[in-house]
Amino acid sequence: PRERAHGVRPDFSPPSTQRPGAWAHASTAERVARAARFGAGAQFASGATSPVEAELEGEPAGTVHGEGGEAASSAAATLCPICCETRADVEQLPHWEARGDVSAHRMCAVCRASYTANTCPFCKEVLAKEELLAHISNFIDVVSSRARIADPDPNELAALLERWQTFEMELDAQPFVLRRVTQLIVEDTAFSSRLAQGVQLRASWLRDTAGVLFRFHALAADGELRLRAPGSAALLAEAVETLLEPFERDPPAPMHGHYYGALYSQALVPWLCAWRSGTSTRTAAALVMRVGHAIVRAQHTYGSPRGPRGGGR
Repeated sequence: PRERAHGVRPDFSPPSTQRPGAWAHASTAERVARAARFGAGAQFASGATSPVEAELEGEPAGTVHGEGGEAASSAAATLCPICCETRADVEQLPHWEARGDVSAHRMCAVCRASYTANTCPFCKEVLAKEELLAHISNFIDVVSSRARIADPDPNELAALLERWQTFEMELDAQPFVLRRVTQLIVEDTAFSSRLAQGVQLRASWLRDTAGVLFRFHALAADGELRLRAPGSAALLAEAVETLLEPFERDPPAPMHGHYYGALYSQALVPWLCAWRSGTSTRTAAALVMRVGHAIVRAQHTYGSPRGPRGGGR
């Protein structure tokens, strides 16, 4: 107020943006980092009214002033808080589940095109990115369509685990996005319906998608997911028990050793994904142990294949 009384406009911008030209030459990533670090204050670095000034002046926060200090309120809605440029294409970022008022979480088209993260730089909430939505949709479509086939291709279903592993590797530093995407899949009506049907029929495709089901179940059992749909966690647990039952019964179901080896691989990958992402490995490790014990029991029951040391099949 004292500076205002003497005709001097106080500078509310972050220290790193007060140097002439510093903001203009910063990359989008640097601007996003500064905006996240300084919060809403970063959006007032181009002379826009800050919340403190707004209270003193009685004008909306974000109002841009002209050279003479007059308010240019028509430009307030188009000020990009990332690059601090007044543009006509500034839009609110699409949040999956907005918490509170996110109307100021905006970017211009140039900054949106350069921003590759899957979370909002202001509140860290997951953004409804097209590629994430497409991944969820494709995953559910594959499971649902193959579940309708009497004898689906096991290799095609097993490839789902490879796709999911690749997806997790892309989100290696974003476990929050991983949790949210998994939650959306698990709580999807089509996915849960097909999974319940598979459990009821004891369908073979449960075994062939074991890796993905192991991963989802481990996330739910270890409290990594905030599931809201009633019965979702229980359905995943039942699916896992259903697919493991033929391997763990006494005696084990007679089947080609390929299925035992494939099951062990599908148990190891979810554990590796959990370890890499920093999520809990407790349930994933327990599943690896269970599958390993099942393989040992099968070997004791049916013997090992003929090898260098001989032996029956």
